[in-house]
Amino acid sequence: MPKWTNEQQLAIGHEGENIIVSAGAGSGKTAVLSERVLRKLKSGVGIKQLLILTFTKAAAAEMRERIRANIKKNPDLASQLLELDGAYITTFDSYSLSLVKKYHYLLNVSKNIQIGEASVFTIRENEFLDEILMRRYENPTSNFTKLIYDFCTKDDDSLKKSILKINHALDLRYDKVEYLTSYIDTFYQPDTIESYCHLYVSKLFSLQEEMQNIIESLCPLLEEKVSEKVYSFYRKFLDSKTYDEMVGSLDERAPQTPRNSEDDVKAYFAKLSELRKRAKDYLMYPSYQEMKDAIWATEGYAKEIVSILLELDQKMMELKHEEDTYDFTDISKMAIQLLLDHPDIKEEVKQSFQEIMIDEYQDTSDLQETFISLIANHNVYMVGDIKQSIYRFRNANPYIFKEKYENYQKGIDGFKIDLNKNFRSRKEVLDNVNLMFDLLMDSIVGGADYKASHRMVFGNTSYEEQGKSDTSHQMEVYRYDYDKSSEYSKEEIEAFWIAQDIKKKIESGYLVYNFKEENAKPRPCKYQDFVIMLDRSTNFGLYKKIFTYFGIPLAVKKDESIKSTTDLLLFSNILTFIFKIYHHEYDTMYYHTYASIARSFLFSLSDQEIFQTITGKRITESSIYQLAEPIAKELDGLSTTELLDRILTAFSYYEKLLCVGDIDSALARIDNLKRIAKGFESIGMTPSMFQEYLVELTENDQLDLKYKVSEDASNAVRIMTIHASKGLEFPICYFASLDVKFNMRDMNDRFLYDNKTGIITPYFKEGIGDTILKSLYKERYTMEEVSEKIRLFYVAVTRAKEKMIFVLPSREWDKGTDYDSKVSWSSLADMLDSIRDVLSPYTLSIDLKEIPLTHAYHTLTKKEYPTSFSHYVEEEISIPVKPIGQERFSKTTSHILSKQELRAMKFGEHMHEVFESIDILHPNLEKLSKFEKEKVTLFLKHDIVRNAPQAVYQEYEFMTELDGKMQHGIIDLLLQYENRYVIIDYKLKEVTDEAYRKQLDGYKKYIYQKTGKPVEAYLYSILDDRMVAM
Repeated sequence: MPKWTNEQQLAIGHEGENIIVSAGAGSGKTAVLSERVLRKLKSGVGIKQLLILTFTKAAAAEMRERIRANIKKNPDLASQLLELDGAYITTFDSYSLSLVKKYHYLLNVSKNIQIGEASVFTIRENEFLDEILMRRYENPTSNFTKLIYDFCTKDDDSLKKSILKINHALDLRYDKVEYLTSYIDTFYQPDTIESYCHLYVSKLFSLQEEMQNIIESLCPLLEEKVSEKVYSFYRKFLDSKTYDEMVGSLDERAPQTPRNSEDDVKAYFAKLSELRKRAKDYLMYPSYQEMKDAIWATEGYAKEIVSILLELDQKMMELKHEEDTYDFTDISKMAIQLLLDHPDIKEEVKQSFQEIMIDEYQDTSDLQETFISLIANHNVYMVGDIKQSIYRFRNANPYIFKEKYENYQKGIDGFKIDLNKNFRSRKEVLDNVNLMFDLLMDSIVGGADYKASHRMVFGNTSYEEQGKSDTSHQMEVYRYDYDKSSEYSKEEIEAFWIAQDIKKKIESGYLVYNFKEENAKPRPCKYQDFVIMLDRSTNFGLYKKIFTYFGIPLAVKKDESIKSTTDLLLFSNILTFIFKIYHHEYDTMYYHTYASIARSFLFSLSDQEIFQTITGKRITESSIYQLAEPIAKELDGLSTTELLDRILTAFSYYEKLLCVGDIDSALARIDNLKRIAKGFESIGMTPSMFQEYLVELTENDQLDLKYKVSEDASNAVRIMTIHASKGLEFPICYFASLDVKFNMRDMNDRFLYDNKTGIITPYFKEGIGDTILKSLYKERYTMEEVSEKIRLFYVAVTRAKEKMIFVLPSREWDKGTDYDSKVSWSSLADMLDSIRDVLSPYTLSIDLKEIPLTHAYHTLTKKEYPTSFSHYVEEEISIPVKPIGQERFSKTTSHILSKQELRAMKFGEHMHEVFESIDILHPNLEKLSKFEKEKVTLFLKHDIVRNAPQAVYQEYEFMTELDGKMQHGIIDLLLQYENRYVIIDYKLKEVTDEAYRKQLDGYKKYIYQKTGKPVEAYLYSILDDRMVAM
């Protein structure tokens, strides 16, 4: 039984209200959460009465296994072990999806709703936007003409990108359509615009106050004449009561810092200069009225953008409804809609859970919080750490956590618990982290008052007992002087130095202590004890080469773009080549794709050989054609995944990967392509559509696919991004590339959207200008971005168990840790430089002459060949085989469909889905189109449907063995009456095909075998409203 701290015990045992647990890094939050579950089970709460939500499937699986292990130790809870796999220990997305599937008929969607590939949606979204804009070019409104004329020069690409970004941001609003529909009437009101102007001017009044305070502190330190000059210069600005009075008040030359001034005087003058610059930036409009006029001037642009957004949203939702394929944001909205529209279901869900537990609560999004608020019953247990909220780009809103933490701290609506005792790291590491973050993080910039409530407390005393050693565990900050004319980059210098330092530590037997090892005691370090953390993965390849040069194994963990290699282009070209053969299209693209395949690693033909084959018209004699033609002949009968498998086999793809090395990454890319192909199949898209998609993916810069690269790290130094390191821990951590600038490009887009300021557009008056909304947005964006980078830095340093080592160039720096300095930080190095004084005892210099810098590492190559087999067994085994044929009851198509056939099939599938989604017993037709409503109403009037059955089964799927074959069928509608069953199969129009009769005979036979009751079967023509008995 673990020994729990008082705070942990409180987190395990407290009941009866909403609880937020602020669990610092290494505080044992997962153990506490699983122990709380165990306590509840022991008190009689069933595992199915708990809703445990996480943000990843891996976290949910880990939590389930921890709970399973705890239950196994308690025989009295054996019954709960049987219930565990059916319990709701899952992600937000998965739980929302389960609700949508359960109540699909109330949402007018199929129970077989699919989650689509984001990249497929992106392609269709781009196509729809092009269509929408093209129609406007053909029939332009005055607003559209002005929008294009004022802001587009060569093309409209930047406008399209901005519209798509705004659309994606608005997708995160549950009320997106309602918001856009009322946007112009709501936003472009005198009171609304006045409120934004008032907020903007209040920033100037705040600057007035800051300047006044500094001048009052500065002037007593100056000679009388200099003091009078300072007062005189700033008096007009300081005395101003309105924006118009402030305009021009700071334009003259400001008094300079007197010669030979003391440091505090210099600091005051520097601060005054900075505040004056900020004030002048705010005073960019000639008058208050022109400030307002600039916003009013954007109304026409906003109207046009809103109109485009509404049309784009309609198109996308029609597509998704037609294909019955959505993304998880759509699913979240559906789940919220379900609960809002059906209070009985909301109450049922609310009452079904004794407690809702949320892990990593700091990463909750607005949509997820809305969903939880609808099913909460003063029983939400939230565990997280705002200091580790680093997923703004995934829509995490840390201010949800912050607001609750601060309210519960005051006893409002809930109870707050702090877990600050750290069991991961040595005391020296924790002292170092506290030293830095006392200064770096506060409630405003960072989101947490670190010094007051979040300092980490040393908790793992085994470090001072079994793990005691003479090794220094204090952090080390290494600086070097960098000459811009150097033949080596800063990244090369840092990588060489880190490799050399690791090599020295390995060779000297540097001691580490892993308290989790059996009979743990200090031992010489291994490569696996080191990690290198960078803000981004750009230079991972460089580190790989340099570490290979040093003979140090380096395992890379990152997300890689599938477009960064030739695999995607090669697969695209092979598919195109096969389809060209199938369609007998021997055009330019046919020759281009042949040449690409021939030149690839699969065949490695020379340019001369390729040229002779093409000019000699001998492609049909080539081995490439001989491999592709049989596949082309079989296209009609191949699914997309089968087609990919045929290509991989026929072209010996896996075997030839040995020629290029890095096999694990290549296999990961192929698996991703196969996963996408399977996704295409699930929404009824054909192999030809998949081929078109790959072509689009290779040509469209806005589309990309990522795959995870995680190399064997059994005894290797690890290198990863800080984001990838979250949740992990390492004895010795190196931090490099610290001076890389934060990416803040998004805030400079011309058109933007923000929850607080709405749709932001520029205005045009003798040139393009920004409104105050852009300034307010940039200020808030900068503060939130810097806050997240501070939290990212906290995540980085709290991975260290025994030592932190920072490597960065030396430079001049005069900023501190006040608010203005913090929001000006543009790199992690800025943070360290701002606390340079407190870091000085830990700072050391690097002598570049002692680093064995060389360009020789460029000449190294790496391929992955097995060098030997330690054990090899050849054994012949006999497997009895009894093949069972597999067939479908339904009629199939064995050729590639024409566009007309595809359209008819799509329409038929759509109407089929409409009928499937209707609640037969309690139909709600409000959301159907006029045509759909008319057809459904006619169907419901038929006596066989209208006479209330005992039970209704829609899309009843089954598999059975008949006549030695596995038969698969899906019954559209199965009605159960007291002494009979009725089968109804929907057809768009035709009901006379003999294949349909055979299909229903199979259905009747199956239902009769299962029930022993009489079975009637009918075909129903949707367009003709005919019910035909079989």
